Amino acid sequence: MSQADLHRASSVLQDGLSKAVELDADAQRVCVELYQQLAGGDPVSLENLASALGLSVSEVKEVLGTSTLAAVEYDERGRVVGFGGLTLNPTPYRFELGGRRLYTWCALDTLFIPRILKKRARVLATCPVSGRPVCLTVAPDRVEECKPHDAFVSLVMPEASQLKGQLRSSFCCHVHFFASQEAADNWLSQNQGAFILPVKEAFEVAQSMTDQRFKDTLPVQTIGVGAGATDPVETEVGGCGPSSASDSSEERSPGQRAGLWAAGGSVGSALLASACCWVPLALLAFGASAAGISAAFEKTRPLFLGVAAVLLGTGFYLNYFRNRTSAECSTCAAPRPKLRRFNRATLWVSTVVVLAVALFPHYVASLIARGSPAVAAQTTATAPTATLRIGGMTCDGCAAVVHSALMKVPGVRGASVSYPQGRALIMLDPESPPSSEALASAVEKAGFQAGIAASSSPSSEMAIPTEDK
Repeated sequence: MSQADLHRASSVLQDGLSKAVELDADAQRVCVELYQQLAGGDPVSLENLASALGLSVSEVKEVLGTSTLAAVEYDERGRVVGFGGLTLNPTPYRFELGGRRLYTWCALDTLFIPRILKKRARVLATCPVSGRPVCLTVAPDRVEECKPHDAFVSLVMPEASQLKGQLRSSFCCHVHFFASQEAADNWLSQNQGAFILPVKEAFEVAQSMTDQRFKDTLPVQTIGVGAGATDPVETEVGGCGPSSASDSSEERSPGQRAGLWAAGGSVGSALLASACCWVPLALLAFGASAAGISAAFEKTRPLFLGVAAVLLGTGFYLNYFRNRTSAECSTCAAPRPKLRRFNRATLWVSTVVVLAVALFPHYVASLIARGSPAVAAQTTATAPTATLRIGGMTCDGCAAVVHSALMKVPGVRGASVSYPQGRALIMLDPESPPSSEALASAVEKAGFQAGIAASSSPSSEMAIPTEDK
């Protein structure tokens, strides 16, 4: 079908649909109000609908019963759950409004209902031939984004008499989104009498049809694809891909916010898990007592490590696996490309931080030794030593904390602290050695228990690092 034929076909279809669903002014009011209430995401009672319109229930029933929009879907309590293309019952066409998940009867419905609601909607569908996702963001006056950009809509041109009372069976069941020209042509070869339009032209058909059908209720507006809006529009959801001028902020979905919280929470849990080492070091750096800190945090270390692992796992699920398996349109259900990359980068950075913090007790001793002044082993007859029994150490990180505390005691020239042996060998300044009480006090201030094991001349049992003089 040539471009000219397409335009003629769409014009004929537009006129035919408009005539088939003509509504008087009162019916237009009822329909628009019903659309608005149904868009709230809950079944609509006829009583509430009548009250909002200042009509009786019988008058509302009469309008709905004679409406050429055809099928009205009711639940077991007689409430409306579907009308004029908008429904609460699941269909292949997901229609999201501000976090509320609704559905439509066919592809064309997704293109005109935002005009009636004056709200932007996210549309998620699947090509019936290729199985590829089709994702759109539809504003009242334009299609803001369409992925893939060359998507098509299939349409048929039944007689107007066929449409009245049989809109879904004679028209809607033939109207689909296709992810490519090839897929659409494949479908056309098996559906004689149908034709396809690019999403842009199908949108124009839907908008013109809506303006004519609701000419007494909706103001006329300029339509287009990617054009600026002519009327104020309530922004409900973000688009797919680059945001429009009216939706410049990249809003995160609840799932993505949860992923970021999981990443941040895992870092916090890892910090708490290793607090038995870094908190005493931090307190000692400021000259404060760390008494009891190591023992208190060591008891909860396994718990916090477990929490960190669970939160990291949750973050990976939300950022990778959930978007692949739970969304009909992975392009739109996932965050926008830039936001998705940011979320995943944050998750990996958090993973590295968690590992670094969780393993902190195992390498903190080497870090402290590397940052200490150059030392050499000395065992002279004039260098006395003292040996302390150290209680409460649970890892090499604790030994590093004790070492740091001892090296700050005046008169200590070097110290070697062994976590496995539970003791510290200290080289003392022969001219002004510290008292045993001073050594024990420094260890206890660091949060551990100390007892004097021996005080003697240099011993070769442990290598004694000393500061260069």
